[in-house]
Amino acid sequence: ISIICFTVNYACILCIAVQCMFDTTSLCPEACNCNDMDVFCSNSGLTYVPQILGTQLNRLDLQYNVISSIQPRSFESLKKLKELYLGHNRISFLVNQSFSGLSNLLYLDLNKNQLSSVQRDAFNGLVNLRKLRLSGNDVSYLPSGLFSDLKMLELLYLEDNRISSLSRNVFKGLGNLRELYLSRNNVTILSGDVFKHLRSLSDIQLDDNAITRIWNGNFLTLSELKTLSLSNNVITEIDSGAFNGLSKLKVLNVDGNRISAIGKQFLSRSLHLEEIDLSGNQIGTVEESALDGLRFLTVLKLNNNNLRYLNPGVFKTNLQLSILDLHDNPWHCNCGIIDLKNWLKSSSDRILTTFVKCSIPEKLKGMYL
Repeated sequence: ISIICFTVNYACILCIAVQCMFDTTSLCPEACNCNDMDVFCSNSGLTYVPQILGTQLNRLDLQYNVISSIQPRSFESLKKLKELYLGHNRISFLVNQSFSGLSNLLYLDLNKNQLSSVQRDAFNGLVNLRKLRLSGNDVSYLPSGLFSDLKMLELLYLEDNRISSLSRNVFKGLGNLRELYLSRNNVTILSGDVFKHLRSLSDIQLDDNAITRIWNGNFLTLSELKTLSLSNNVITEIDSGAFNGLSKLKVLNVDGNRISAIGKQFLSRSLHLEEIDLSGNQIGTVEESALDGLRFLTVLKLNNNNLRYLNPGVFKTNLQLSILDLHDNPWHCNCGIIDLKNWLKSSSDRILTTFVKCSIPEKLKGMYL
């Protein structure tokens, strides 16, 4: 405590300035390391959230402990906390008001716990949160409105859970969200307007789920989206208007699915696309107008499909195309493939070497065009 005396109108006023910074000698929890603004309690064998009195605390690290639950208002005294790390514990549920009082929190990490239940108001009060990690848990259901208080959230990580469905208002309030990670879950169906609240979204990862179909309008409101990844699902059908609304899309990954054909004007509303990965499907047909208008397309992967023929007219408007992957298809090297051969030869100055290996007839099997 420091005491300062000064005179105003011949009066001496004593001003007591109480030290506000974290006192590492008197307030630091046992088994933790502390400095003025940060408390580190990782790998300390903690089974509960310790009482911490540093009102000016900036960062609290409780990772790699055996904490199994968070009581309501456990962090209420930490009004100025900016970062809270709770990853790699054994937390199995989050109740309402779990993070009450943390209105200045910017980053919350709950990665690699055992979360299976999250109550609807668990994140209430986190009005300035920018980044939330919930990946690597056992969450199967997200209540509608769960994130409605997180109006400043920009990054949301939900990978490696057991989420099987997404309710229509689950993302309500996330108007500032830029990146959404949902890979390696059990999602089977995308309801028509599930992403309607995510108008600022630029990147969505939906890889390694069990999605069977992309419906017309699924992404209609995502006008800012630049990357859409749907790799390694079980998609068999993509509606003709499935990608309508994606006017700024640059990267589309639909590899590792069960798509058998690419229809007319497949991506007619996504004219800024630069990379498309359709490898590892069952594609046997690509309509001539499928890629019309994609003037900025530079990378197209059609390898590991079921292509026997391919009309080079498909690429007539793709004048920036420089990487075209066609290997591991069962090409029929007869008169019907001559146009493709000639086009590849005439485009060799701008397209990197493209391997087309013959499967039929037998006398040409294993030979390249």
